[in-house]
Amino acid sequence: REMSARKRVAFVLSDIEGRTAPEISEILNIPEATVRTRLFHARRDFAERAKKHPQFVDYFLPQQDT
Repeated sequence: REMSARKRVAFVLSDIEGRTAPEISEILNIPEATVRTRLFHARRDFAERAKKHPQFVDYFLPQQDT
């Protein structure tokens, strides 16, 4: 099952670009509670996919300098 576009946008803005829920709320013109709900579900969906396909998780995680 693919993550919906609405959840994916919230996820990218928050977890990839580092924006806050109030910022995302303003960008998308939706209530902050809706942003938080979408993030909750998006993160759950991502975690489920990561369990099934762990080889792709590294693509989304920041690289650590060693």
